[in-house]
Amino acid sequence: MKSFNKYNNYISLKGLDTNIIERLKNLNNKSINECCGCCCEPTCGDAKCCGEPFSRLFIRFYSEYEIVNKLKTNVKVQDLFDIHRQLDNSIFTYGIDEVEKDVFVPLYFREINNVVIPKNQTEPKNNSNLYNFINSLVQNYKMTYPTVLTLNDGTVQLFFVKGGGSNGKEGSIKNSLIEVAALLEELDDMEEITWSQVLDASIDNIDDIYNFVVTCTIDINKF
Repeated sequence: MKSFNKYNNYISLKGLDTNIIERLKNLNNKSINECCGCCCEPTCGDAKCCGEPFSRLFIRFYSEYEIVNKLKTNVKVQDLFDIHRQLDNSIFTYGIDEVEKDVFVPLYFREINNVVIPKNQTEPKNNSNLYNFINSLVQNYKMTYPTVLTLNDGTVQLFFVKGGGSNGKEGSIKNSLIEVAALLEELDDMEEITWSQVLDASIDNIDDIYNFVVTCTIDINKF
């Protein structure tokens, strides 16, 4: 499979095994925005901004409603980057070490904040067992930007960014697609998870690096 370029900025599953094509069929022929992911605006089409000083002082979302709506509808890799950069604890910190540590800390959102939680359940953001589970997924599968959304019907959905690529050695997204399909199979095998999928992919074509939005719903009663 050829690498992406400005003439072929979409995902093709051609040449992959049938089971992988079926697992990732929602990504087939999906157009993507190429962006470095380090400091670009969501609509950035090149990496020129990455040469600028790293800045975290921006506001993209003006309410929790905007964030929830984005997570519910058409969430992109860049959206998860931006949500965490806007809301994490190091918004006024410029040291890269301080910035990196916050990509592993989950952020919690609710579709409606005044929904009554059943007596036998703990609010997700106060649920230590859920936190430990999320942390295990982050550590075991090397995922970042964990985000938790609780919907009106009580469904709890998790979002992560899963990175891939060979940093120039492979020059193709093929192996990364195979890896993320295998990840979905492992997630589905967990009793705590009821469904999983990949929602979006973004690329850093220059560096041969790929990022995916991986999401799953959980059985909150397991926690």
